Amino acid sequence: MARVVGTMNSLILRCRASSLTWSITGRAPVLDWVAQRSRTVQKIEQFDLKPSGDVAVVRGIYSMSGQDGKVLARYQFMDVFIYREERWQALMREIAELPIK
Repeated sequence: MARVVGTMNSLILRCRASSLTWSITGRAPVLDWVAQRSRTVQKIEQFDLKPSGDVAVVRGIYSMSGQDGKVLARYQFMDVFIYREERWQALMREIAELPIK
């Protein structure tokens, strides 16, 4: 459904709405977390792209469901991309876990 258009070389900010705790995570722990998760189906519920020159901000909400269709988690995100070296590169992601509907 989604295509990676850059690399998360910088920081990823994560916030769990249930505990209101923040953490700053580098790239390696996030990739490890993704690799250990069971297979899920991701659905974009909301998507908003705001380009401005060589910077673009993407905001939205997506849900993750198991193979049985049950929603396992919902997240609100904001991604920041910059255009450099003739391609769009991911600069930062902020993500917060939302309540499951």
